[in-house]
Amino acid sequence: MSNILDHLNQKPLSELLQKLLIAATEAQDNQLIKWAKLELTGYQSPLMEEGDLVPEYRTVNGYHTDDFHHKLMIEEVDLQFINSTNLRASVIELEAYQEKGLILKDPQLCNTIFEYLNVKVTSFHVSSSQVQKLLAAIKCELISKVNTLNVKTSEIIPETTNVEDIIDFKPNFYGIGLNLNAMKKRWFPRKN
Repeated sequence: MSNILDHLNQKPLSELLQKLLIAATEAQDNQLIKWAKLELTGYQSPLMEEGDLVPEYRTVNGYHTDDFHHKLMIEEVDLQFINSTNLRASVIELEAYQEKGLILKDPQLCNTIFEYLNVKVTSFHVSSSQVQKLLAAIKCELISKVNTLNVKTSEIIPETTNVEDIIDFKPNFYGIGLNLNAMKKRWFPRKN
């Protein structure tokens, strides 16, 4: 686990999530396994089940445009939610978009905007800074989940002391020897 935290700023987030998925699988933490898989592959079926929601931290702001790149300007406070969306894209896709941003095509949303606002839009634009902000939010979630997993595994797996090998391959008269102290400790553990 510390391996993940040690590489937070050197490795891509997608690689850290893969390491977390391995650790979560070893710890048999089904919730964490599902979260890591959703982040790695995107919030869509078949992993998303009925009742699952895209996490709130995946909300980004942007703007709608028509085919001629005219922005939809909404000044009413009650309608500002139109300028935000929950990104379902995988972390691998987000890493690719972090330099230039992305443009989403959602015909259903565009039809809804046309139906209620009588404005024709065809795409939703998300800036690179919003994508970077989202990746930072996912990284924060990763850190808290790694720390939670550390607590769970330390409760399950007690800290082990340095265990000596019974068979010693150190140079001696015959080349192989027995470590009698290690044998005694293993066969007759000290009770506290």
